[in-house]
Amino acid sequence: MLKPVHIIGRLAFGKNHMKWSDKWQSVIFSDEKKFCLDGSYGFNYYFHDLRKEELIPCKRQNGGGNLMVWGSFGWNNKSNLVFIDGKINSAGYTNILDDKYFRYMLLHLANDNYISQQDNVSIHVSKSTKQLFKIT
Repeated sequence: MLKPVHIIGRLAFGKNHMKWSDKWQSVIFSDEKKFCLDGSYGFNYYFHDLRKEELIPCKRQNGGGNLMVWGSFGWNNKSNLVFIDGKINSAGYTNILDDKYFRYMLLHLANDNYISQQDNVSIHVSKSTKQLFKIT
């Protein structure tokens, strides 16, 4: 749930970047996404409409497993998806960046002036990740 300070920050970001035109061609977005094949990511509660019947989550005997993928995209291109086994740590993330992300940038960007857009999850802001971006 977004707090008022987050809403204000996102609105300010949008207003500040509405006038960008050619600059968006240098922005690369990347992120990872976990897909839970059964269950509810461990949440024990959820909001529901009291006027409707409550949902009953189902579980398989041995769980349903999950799948995590990573990808990046820019103005006119996208990287290949990377399928991640298990949890990802900072070392695994920098390996993906080194092998896939920077290769993608070399193929699709005309110059070295790029903006890397990530969220602030711990592996994105770790010392090793920041160091990798400094040397490339």
